[in-house]
Amino acid sequence: MPNWHMEAIPPQDLDKTLTFDRSAFKRPWHRKSFFEELDFNNATSYAVKKQSANYSMEITASIFLQNQYPDTGEDAMDQLKESL
Repeated sequence: MPNWHMEAIPPQDLDKTLTFDRSAFKRPWHRKSFFEELDFNNATSYAVKKQSANYSMEITASIFLQNQYPDTGEDAMDQLKESL
């Protein structure tokens, strides 16, 4: 079993995601931008979590996918899987 997984970002993980974003980028997203992304109908937001030494799951990446083809019925995650 891998020591990481990817899941939709729940609102309760927003602060952890923002903390990760601030440490990873010179120009991190603003809190308002994250909320807008989480509420956007044609987008899907994911967090990649990795198991730490104390067995808690820590966010190591966040992914925001926007569905550019909303009329096709394809999910943004399906598009990502096809591109891998």
